[in-house]
Amino acid sequence: MITKKVYAVLIIILLVFIQFGCAPQIIEPEEQPVEEEHPVKGGKAVFAGVEPKVFNPILNTERDAYYFLKLIFEGLVDYDKDLRIRPVLAESWDVTENGNVYTFNLRKGVKWHDGNELTAKDVVFTLEYLKSLKNLKNKESLYLTNLDRVTFFEMVGDYSVKVVFDQRFNGALDILIFPVLPSHLYASAQKLAKEEVEFKLIGTGPYRVKGYEPLKTLSLEVNDEWWDREPYISEIEMKFVPDENTALTSFKSDQVDLVVTAYPDWERYSENGKAEAKEFITNKYDFIGLNFTNPIFQDREFRRALQYGIDRNRIVEKVYLKHAAIVDVPVPPYTWLYSEGTPEYPYDPEKAKEILAEAGWMDRDNDGILEKEINGIKTDIAFQLMVNTDNPKRHEAAAIIKENLTALGMDVKLVELTWDGLLDKVYKKQFDAAILGWNLANYLDLSFAFHSSQIDGGSNFVSYSSPDMDALLQNDFRAIEPEMRKETSSRVQQYIRDELPYNSLYFKKAALLVKNRIRGEKEPREYNIFLDINNWYIPEDKQ
Repeated sequence: MITKKVYAVLIIILLVFIQFGCAPQIIEPEEQPVEEEHPVKGGKAVFAGVEPKVFNPILNTERDAYYFLKLIFEGLVDYDKDLRIRPVLAESWDVTENGNVYTFNLRKGVKWHDGNELTAKDVVFTLEYLKSLKNLKNKESLYLTNLDRVTFFEMVGDYSVKVVFDQRFNGALDILIFPVLPSHLYASAQKLAKEEVEFKLIGTGPYRVKGYEPLKTLSLEVNDEWWDREPYISEIEMKFVPDENTALTSFKSDQVDLVVTAYPDWERYSENGKAEAKEFITNKYDFIGLNFTNPIFQDREFRRALQYGIDRNRIVEKVYLKHAAIVDVPVPPYTWLYSEGTPEYPYDPEKAKEILAEAGWMDRDNDGILEKEINGIKTDIAFQLMVNTDNPKRHEAAAIIKENLTALGMDVKLVELTWDGLLDKVYKKQFDAAILGWNLANYLDLSFAFHSSQIDGGSNFVSYSSPDMDALLQNDFRAIEPEMRKETSSRVQQYIRDELPYNSLYFKKAALLVKNRIRGEKEPREYNIFLDINNWYIPEDKQ
């Protein structure tokens, strides 16, 4: 039997063990250091895309080939991830004081994939080719309008090219983002334009053609004489598929490593942990266009109430599965020109009602519709909202917008048309309001939409007119220095937010799906999903 005295001694000993750390301890297993992964050369990546009708990068108008051909061909300049102009084949340029003459200084030692050297003759040849295409009037190209403001161009020695524009304007560098073609392979620019000579897939880019099997693949290998740092991945292959659905199926079954998709349910392709989805904001911008010839829409306070009264978050979450970026201006939020810190319009139906009441809109006859006198005439807030039914997601968004506006006391009737039928009505100005979309150019000049000179015969189909807006747009148009351009663009954006010539909705997003074996930082953009591909790599055990 343990006596009380012995029991007390045992307790004291136990307390001493606990206090001084003599009690047994659980030893945690030591974490093994994770070996840092370094980029290595080698391996092949496979991209799924639709085979283009033409491989000439100037004539191609198809999305997948546009991306892939950027691995082969380069221009004088291009965009970085913020949509700033960066030097490519031109290492620098000089601008005259009046701002309409640019002299581009080419990099020396740049080689075409066949070993010939790039010179100013190639740039002039490409400009002549664009000019010839435009004169033929039966050719499609993303670049046909690029020479509209070019009045003259010439070689200035073997490595310099002078380009003269009709005036000083902020898009001079933007319109010179076109693929440069090798002059030594063709008899003349005119013959190439008329397709009297065969086009050759020879460029100056980081990859060169290794092989081509019609209906199957276009294979590229690394260009070991590229002027920039050589990419790590040795080969890139474009596996031809008939459509985006087939591309996604190929990705899911591990036949390809890279796919671009605009379908908003892309997360399901990365749920198994074997891939990642790198989403990016596209140039596809949706908005509500109001016909300013309608007296109701001329009231800025009405437009402000409309903007507060639409639940854009609900549309983005329900319709686009959170894959859209809400904006109040037609400027993509990732760009260097996007003006942050200015007031936005969150969904606030109570504020919308307050604004309408302060503007004199009341339901005086208790019919559920707000009204007020305009020019002595009792006017209800009643209008038609047109939408194209061949765009199911836009049609779904229209139903939510109608519901939101009805709750504010507006009588909104949806009018469903085909896209062609809608455009016909809009350009004839035979509409009240319409949900529309622009696929905006990378060159951010909004004069086409809001300048009063574009009302008759132009693309200002909402008939918005403001001398202040015209002056702001003109100042922005003539600002070529980056600091000044940032300031003038910010003023335009602030005026748009205040005046709301469009009721902006959102920019849609897309995604680059990438298998996990493709490592390295990936920042796809709509104008180049392969941005900084020379930093991508495939670990040796995944090659």
